[in-house]
Amino acid sequence: MSMIEDYVKAKINQPSLTDAYFCTENGYSLDALREEKTKNKEWAKTILSKRREGYADQMRTIDEALIQAASRGDVKAAELLYRRFDGWCPTDKTTGSVVTDFAALLKLSMEGDDNG
Repeated sequence: MSMIEDYVKAKINQPSLTDAYFCTENGYSLDALREEKTKNKEWAKTILSKRREGYADQMRTIDEALIQAASRGDVKAAELLYRRFDGWCPTDKTTGSVVTDFAALLKLSMEGDDNG
């Protein structure tokens, strides 16, 4: 098995595995791994695809529960549903910018609760 194949297999099973740790544990050079990753551009897509295969059934169950909760009037579930399926992202009403920082999002969420 090639280094990149070993790497893909390891990353599928251990998503938080660092490149340095992988190389140390498997006797590979970090520079060699970086070079292989540059040459083999499909490695990231392969990892993502394999991970998705592993949790596809669970995601279907979660999506169904999310849809049911939103249908019952759960506002947070409805927001998450729009994010998941429509790519919706909340904006800061004062600046008009998209909120990507979780702390800022939480703050906006709390402000909405105070005004409601």
